[in-house]
Amino acid sequence: MSALEHRVQALIDDRLFKAYWDAVSHFQTKDLVLIFNEEEEVDPVFAYMRERIRSSTELPDLVKAKLQKPASDVAVELKSSEASFWLIVLFSDEEAACVAINGKAIAPGGHA
Repeated sequence: MSALEHRVQALIDDRLFKAYWDAVSHFQTKDLVLIFNEEEEVDPVFAYMRERIRSSTELPDLVKAKLQKPASDVAVELKSSEASFWLIVLFSDEEAACVAINGKAIAPGGHA
């Protein structure tokens, strides 16, 4: 696993999934993109509907290409998950990543 993959994995926690479920309630869709901006001190997670963000002129073409499909369609394993979303991470050192995240609660109060 690369150093970038380790950095992204370190951000995936209950707080991220709570942000996802809050956004599902707000937008009334599970087809979401979460952006984690490491430079934001108070609340680094922002949620957007995938259809809206993929047409953004600020996103690189490579990211737009990844966002063409919902995260739940990216791999067979994602289809049975309770939560599937795109995560774009913007690190303070200008490194970035765009990955499909999937998770399923293992137990109440446990980690996904």
